Amino acid sequence: MFPTRPARSAVIAALIVTALFTSGSAIAQVSSVALIRPNGGEGWTGGTTHQITWSVGDITGLTFDLEFSSDNGANWSPIVSGLSNTTGYFWVIPQIPGSLNLVRITAHDEALNSSSDVSDGVFTIHPLPQITGTSPLAGAQLGV
Repeated sequence: MFPTRPARSAVIAALIVTALFTSGSAIAQVSSVALIRPNGGEGWTGGTTHQITWSVGDITGLTFDLEFSSDNGANWSPIVSGLSNTTGYFWVIPQIPGSLNLVRITAHDEALNSSSDVSDGVFTIHPLPQITGTSPLAGAQLGV
């Protein structure tokens, strides 16, 4: 004999909950990660160092990957991957002048769940200033 309708519903509900916990698809979620800096409008100079910062509810057991785009998100290049126990990274700005730059952060947990955020707006990378100088002519005397 088959179980009554309420009993079948309870069995089906228990199977769904078990499947969700087993697969991790709907239950396990990484805390939302939010990129703080750069988040749009910054002007950084290539060759200098700036800190990329982000916030997350709980960093326990998470790793972070940072990526860079110089074409408004069409293509991404890794900056660093596998960071843990931190909410910041000191980045040497690439010497790729332009104004369509973005950074993306992705947080991963041990169950391979992830959360990511991208700069809310583009930022500019300025070229490193070129310093040129001239020296006094041979035999010239400098006044002191």
